[in-house]
Amino acid sequence: MKNFIKAGFILLFTFLYINQTFAADLYWIASSTSNWNNTNNWSTTSGGAGGAGVPGAGDIAYFDNNGLGGCNLDLNISIAGVQILAGYTGTITQGSFSINIGISNFTQADGTFQGGLNSITLNSSFTISGGNFVSTSNGFTISGNFTHSGGTIDANNGLLTFNGGGARTYDVVSPAPMWHQVAISMGNDKTMTIQANDTLLVANQLICNNGKLNDNFVALQGDCQINNGWDNGSSTLVFTGSTNANLNLNADTWEGNNIIIHKDGSTQTVTVQDIDGDNAISLGANANNLVVREGILVSSQNLVNL
Repeated sequence: MKNFIKAGFILLFTFLYINQTFAADLYWIASSTSNWNNTNNWSTTSGGAGGAGVPGAGDIAYFDNNGLGGCNLDLNISIAGVQILAGYTGTITQGSFSINIGISNFTQADGTFQGGLNSITLNSSFTISGGNFVSTSNGFTISGNFTHSGGTIDANNGLLTFNGGGARTYDVVSPAPMWHQVAISMGNDKTMTIQANDTLLVANQLICNNGKLNDNFVALQGDCQINNGWDNGSSTLVFTGSTNANLNLNADTWEGNNIIIHKDGSTQTVTVQDIDGDNAISLGANANNLVVREGILVSSQNLVNL
């Protein structure tokens, strides 16, 4: 029995050692545009010799001023993190390949990240302080904090999803990014706090599956879908823009957030719809406010409880 336990510990330590040994910081060193899947483009040190191997699971990919060539993805990648440092002026192009980033974050201080046609899954936090980030036109999923302190963000008509358990923050600077479509799927009673003086801007659709939004504002030009797992929160939902919109309630109530209707003109409508068909709609409960500043509130039911 003792020998069995000893052997088990040996295997465990061997496994941990192997994982630690093969996890690496790898630096892009190409001087001109080249492909990701080329071992000669990667080094274990900034500006060092190539041939270090292509970043894989557990590795962090670094881009800095010692490798200014553009990087074209030519395969699906799964890595621990991406660090685009100040001084990198090239372009990282996703193309048609998927990107999966683990627990070591995506950080950008310079250069251009050009999203493509496939999904980006970030199992940690997103930070941009400089450069240009163009999201994928597919789906961009984030499981950590979102921090935008500089640089520009282009939503590229894709879907941004916040998921995963745990509290997180949404912190942006002006001009704040305008997302095409946003889904909140963080888990029951999990909170995303919109930081002071910030607004989550959504052009087309906001889908509230589960979790809650706290503080400040969500400005929505299109439709809002509220599903059964939604926990509301304290953020104010503002319907803006020049087109008609729908507030689709699949959970009967919108009880935790203030609602403001402030369309661009007096004839545009926000229609409240009872999706689950039980003829029960409640808005502005729990001492929260429903304010119509400009536009028309329309109900698909004969009665809306306020």
